[in-house]
Amino acid sequence: IATNGFNVSDCIFANNTNKNIVIDSVTTGGPAAQGSTDITLKNLMIKGQSSILLSLAGISISSCGNGVISNVSTLHSGNGLELIPNGTASRIQALFVSNSYFDSGNKYGIYMSGGFVNLVKFSQVWACSNTQGGILVSGIVTAPVQQIDFTSVQCCGNTNASGGFGNGLYIEQYVVNANIVGCSFAGNTNNGIAISAGTTDFKIVDSTCGNTGEFLGNNQYGIYIDTGASDRYTISNNKLFGNIVGQLYDGGTGINKTVYPNIGVGTAITTNSVQSVDWGIDFAKQGAVSVANGTPYQLGVGSGLVLLHNNTTGDLGMFLCYGGIVTKVSGAASMVSGAAGANEIGLAYNAGTVKYQISNGYVAAQQIVISTIKTRSAS
Repeated sequence: IATNGFNVSDCIFANNTNKNIVIDSVTTGGPAAQGSTDITLKNLMIKGQSSILLSLAGISISSCGNGVISNVSTLHSGNGLELIPNGTASRIQALFVSNSYFDSGNKYGIYMSGGFVNLVKFSQVWACSNTQGGILVSGIVTAPVQQIDFTSVQCCGNTNASGGFGNGLYIEQYVVNANIVGCSFAGNTNNGIAISAGTTDFKIVDSTCGNTGEFLGNNQYGIYIDTGASDRYTISNNKLFGNIVGQLYDGGTGINKTVYPNIGVGTAITTNSVQSVDWGIDFAKQGAVSVANGTPYQLGVGSGLVLLHNNTTGDLGMFLCYGGIVTKVSGAASMVSGAAGANEIGLAYNAGTVKYQISNGYVAAQQIVISTIKTRSAS
């Protein structure tokens, strides 16, 4: 149990089978008191005996006021750094972590879960080659993580060999104001960055998610936003290349978000484009959607202009969608308003879901490039 001003520096911890440094709750009296102790950990080498006989954790903190961790290296620990406040009974008030390595653990490089966190900042940090994931951040409904910043953080080569999710960085529920700036995520078994459904108020900017340094792309997506009510976020100016399943998946259903421009995933609008080289507005960069026979594909709620281009046949149709009505403006005979007949692609309104939907009358699935301009929020 630490006292105020607790300082550990210039030490080596080796071959311990339990946790190496544990900073526990310091007083009683609720979160305001529980985050009152200032700590400093610097110039430390912490290592388990081997990749088979590991320490349970390098550093474990359940409570601190102002905390500084710098120039620390953990190797062969369960979790390299774990931040585990006890629900609302303790808190981590402000913790800055810099110039540190959390490497080759059999859990996470950095693991944050369980309770009340006001502010944590990571800068120039390495969380690589761990066997459950690089970094996991999770709050609880009564004690969310209120702000967490990542700057120049490297999360690469993490797996799920001993369980976990195998993401470079995984932001779970009850985390707000997560800021990921200028970081690198590559060679992870799952996604580079994964954001849980319903997460709000975050940004991912100026980062590389894919081929970088000695690491190739991630096995799933560079950035993955799970399907759900995520809102109020920005994903922009990132480089996404070499990821196996895809570069970016945005399943957030909120409307207060910006998800462009990002190199490698295609940006519809190109400013100052050279017309002999590229089009000013290029929805083709988004790729096509596979629409199977008998399984309509629904657009998001809203009204406006819809262009459907069948990438399988080359046929194109233009439609105006408003007030639950679809009007075909122009296009190939195979592109129709209403439900699709044989060898047709149809666009119709579904009153049950209050959405416009695309149907396929071909026997085989058709690859449809969908270009939409929303002019009204309601369908």
